[in-house]
Amino acid sequence: MQNERLQSKIQEFKTMEARIPRGSSSPPSSPGRIKPSVSIESQGDNRYDSLQLLIREKGKENKALQEIVAQLKSENHKLKTRIGSKGASTGIATLDNMTTKLNESYRQNDELKSEILGLKRIQNEQGRALTKMVHENNYPLKIKGLIDELKYSKDKISEQKEQLDRE
Repeated sequence: MQNERLQSKIQEFKTMEARIPRGSSSPPSSPGRIKPSVSIESQGDNRYDSLQLLIREKGKENKALQEIVAQLKSENHKLKTRIGSKGASTGIATLDNMTTKLNESYRQNDELKSEILGLKRIQNEQGRALTKMVHENNYPLKIKGLIDELKYSKDKISEQKEQLDRE
C-alpha cells in the first residue's frame, strides 16, 4: 500500500519534470503549476521584469518539488526502518533456507526415482528368470506327475490295507 503510494508520487514527479521545458522562456500550462499573472508578451519592453516573475514561479515550483522529494525520502526511510525492524535479514535467511531445502528435496526425489527404476528393472529380470526356469525345467508337468504318483501310491496302500484286513 505504502509502496504503491510512493510509486504514484514518483510517477507524478517524473511527469511534472517532463512537463518542464528546457530552454523555454515561458512556463507551460499544466495542472498544479502557478501561472504567471501577466503574460510575458503583453509586457512589451519590460522583459527583465517578466523574466524575474518567471524565475520566482520556477523557484516556487522547484521548492514544491523539493518538498515532495523530501517527503518521499522520509517515507522511504520509514519503510526501510520498518522492514529492518521486522527482520528483513531473517526473512532473507529463511527464504534461502527454504530454497536450500527445496533443492535438497528435488535431489532426493531424483535419486528415489532412479532407485525405483533400478528396482523395477531387477524385478523384471527376476520374473523373466523365474518364468524361464519354470518352463525350462517343466515343473508344472513334474508336479502333476508327482501328484498323480502320490494318488496312485495312496490307492495302492489302501488296497493293500483292505487285503490285509481280509486275511
